[in-house]
Amino acid sequence: MALMQVDFFSKVLEMCCQCNVILPQSEQGIGVTGSGELAEKKVPTLWLLHGASDDHTIWLRRTSIERYVAPLGIAVVMPAAHLSSYCNMKYGKRYYDYFTEELPAILRDFFPLSDKREDNFVAGLSMGGYGALKMGFGRPDLYSAIGCFSAGNMPYREEGTRFFRGERASGGASRSMACFGTESMKDLIGDENADVFAMIEKSLAKGETMPRVFHACGTEDLGVENARFTQRTIREKYPQIEYEYREGPGAHTWEFWDEWIQKYLAWLLLQKGAKQKEFRLFSQPEFFLFLPLLRQQPSQIFLNPFVPEFPGVGPRPFPVLIFNLWVFFPNSPLGKPCVLHSQILCSAGMENPGHPFAFCEGLFNHSKNI
Repeated sequence: MALMQVDFFSKVLEMCCQCNVILPQSEQGIGVTGSGELAEKKVPTLWLLHGASDDHTIWLRRTSIERYVAPLGIAVVMPAAHLSSYCNMKYGKRYYDYFTEELPAILRDFFPLSDKREDNFVAGLSMGGYGALKMGFGRPDLYSAIGCFSAGNMPYREEGTRFFRGERASGGASRSMACFGTESMKDLIGDENADVFAMIEKSLAKGETMPRVFHACGTEDLGVENARFTQRTIREKYPQIEYEYREGPGAHTWEFWDEWIQKYLAWLLLQKGAKQKEFRLFSQPEFFLFLPLLRQQPSQIFLNPFVPEFPGVGPRPFPVLIFNLWVFFPNSPLGKPCVLHSQILCSAGMENPGHPFAFCEGLFNHSKNI
């Protein structure tokens, strides 16, 4: 990978700005797999956003993001957002316009970054997760996928929770006042510049295709209820949006974000990368053939159940589920990332209708530990 800090002038913000950029490289040194020769000259790009207390360096300092993306053939842009909440501030600069319009144009002049919607993804944590939701749903013409970690639709967050209390400001206006012109985030419900649901409504009214979403939050996170409310509302009101929500052990910490940025990358590339020339798609009815690979290296596992239809057969005497099993291997004997796709048929006895998922997941976890 090539890693650069870029210093440049922004006309929109009327000041000098910074961002870090990771670019793919076909070959790497010891212990890291390179991207190989890229099928396209223009590189897919992940716009990776930081949280309120941090800056453009934090993803590099707290995670191994450069190593995670080394074999994947994508660029990562990590810009500085200050305490902007990624919005056009009420009393400040037009950061939303900067991030969605000016910054991509500037960096595409500097680097071979693709401007195709299907090649651009936005993700972030905490304030950056909220920013990713706003940018993705507010400008769905620019991004095909969103990654949101430890965040939700902020106007619906409980009043007085950390990060939006006025007393966090050391003199001057609070962040909520500077960004949105109010001390109460609930004043922004329905605001098309702050309310993610209102942004979705506006974009759908224009006939826009909405990005896919990967949303994750720790079960001990201070904002987990807001995250749950956000995903539940979007899934119920807007079923046309592909929305995957997950929870796992963890709080509002880098241990959680370091783990889940890797899962997001796997999710992203399972949907997109398997169709590209630099990835190879395996299809095998028995995933046990791949146990040697599973023992050798970490992988990301996705089990997606669905109920098959049996036309003309009539009612089934017991539930039948087919599991689509996706396994992402960051490294493989082929020297490139690999995706394994298998299908597993399971039946459940009437006395234990929850058995298939537990059986498949338990069997697979057991297989990894052989």
